Amino acid sequence: MINRCISVCMLILFSILLVGCGGTKCLIEDCKSMNTSSQVIEIEKGDEKEILNYRQGMMWGGYAPGLFSEDPEIVSIRYDEAKRGHLAIVKGKAEGSVKVYFVNRFGAGSAVDSTERAYWLENLEGSKFYFIVTVE
Repeated sequence: MINRCISVCMLILFSILLVGCGGTKCLIEDCKSMNTSSQVIEIEKGDEKEILNYRQGMMWGGYAPGLFSEDPEIVSIRYDEAKRGHLAIVKGKAEGSVKVYFVNRFGAGSAVDSTERAYWLENLEGSKFYFIVTVE
């Protein structure tokens, strides 16, 4: 009797945990590959492209997928808040090419001043998780 009660409680607990998973939908071609660094996205100056659609589940945490542009004068990152999550959007501001890294939105993704940006640029330099945006 006790074993059956424990089994039912565990089943309910696992069901709740599975329902709580949100997830990230990557909206570029080869996002799941380990070699995203070979991907180039071309956009026109002034155009925007949605890259990530993040939905938070029931669990709370300190990680939310985001983006970090090496040069925000060429490509800027904008987040649109959605119900229980956010969208990450890149915008072409000037002609050129720039690396855009996949990062924690609450870490590198929130860096705004030059000192913070320099710190993150130095730490992201060896990362393989980026793609290139070319603005024409």
